[in-house]
Amino acid sequence: MLFSKFSPVKIRHFFLAAALAFLASTSLGYVREFDNGIPLAWVKDRTVVIQLSLGTGTRILRDGFTSFNDSAIDALKTWNPHLAHLQFSWVKNSPVTPAEGDDEMSVALDNKIFGSNGDCARLSQR
Repeated sequence: MLFSKFSPVKIRHFFLAAALAFLASTSLGYVREFDNGIPLAWVKDRTVVIQLSLGTGTRILRDGFTSFNDSAIDALKTWNPHLAHLQFSWVKNSPVTPAEGDDEMSVALDNKIFGSNGDCARLSQR
């Protein structure tokens, strides 16, 4: 018999690993978004403007910056050279008030999500 020298536990582990490999190979790494049945597509060579409203700091952060805005700008500057068809720009201390559905790329610190008490599960769905 083919599996006679393997224990039942090893055989189960083999089939479990094979099943997981099959499932992983059929999973998609992205999801196509649609708006009323029309597929959405990013325009090549675009600039995404990030509205930064993270406030000013009174002490030095671990990364050496004095504000979360400056730290976020540094991260965006780090990403820009690695992105072929997209670049980030930013508005520091943005006058835009983040609001649900405002079509802005707003970044702000708050203990609520658009005025509602939120949790990580709800935040990850937005």
